Amino acid sequence: MDDPLNVCCVILAGGQSSRMGRDKALETIGAELMLHRMVRLANKTCLRTLVVGRPMPQDWQADGGELQAEFMEHAEPRFNGPMPAIRTALQAAGGEILVLACDMPLLSPALLRALHSAHRSRQDAWATIAATQGPDRKVLAEPMVAIYTPKIVQAFDDWIRHDRRSLQQCLELPDVQTWIVPDDLAPQLMNVNDPKALAQVRERLDSPQ
Repeated sequence: MDDPLNVCCVILAGGQSSRMGRDKALETIGAELMLHRMVRLANKTCLRTLVVGRPMPQDWQADGGELQAEFMEHAEPRFNGPMPAIRTALQAAGGEILVLACDMPLLSPALLRALHSAHRSRQDAWATIAATQGPDRKVLAEPMVAIYTPKIVQAFDDWIRHDRRSLQQCLELPDVQTWIVPDDLAPQLMNVNDPKALAQVRERLDSPQ
């Protein structure tokens, strides 16, 4: 078994789930909640797990069993959105963080370790963001599967101050790099944003590999 990465894994779980119509983090994937599945992935891969955007559920210890996670919620409206959440998580972690959306249950330790290795290959990077590349060579970044360092906080502060909160802006920074996910791992970046996607993920995981 590989040693855990010396990085804090941050799971962003504070979204409104508007397209799903209900809290997608609490949807079941296989025999467990999606949030449990994401925390289990983080526990397998990283030394520390932080769930940002909600308080610890009252039944977490019973339902989560051996899962280890710290929970942090945002008390002020100005913290809404993934960019302020990542900024807060960077402060809480005291160093670089591996950020994951809570609705990506197909992710594997192999993908996360490869992302971490790509980040390590460029020591001056403010962030390393997973991306795919289409047949037309267009790069499609997934900033909710990324490693962020405290160096990016100054840019976040400026954007938040001007109410510009799209993480896609990170790609404009010269010190942010993208990591092209290998073709065999690229399907793992699927988001469960709506009931159709949820059904597709359940079917995929139930099908023999």
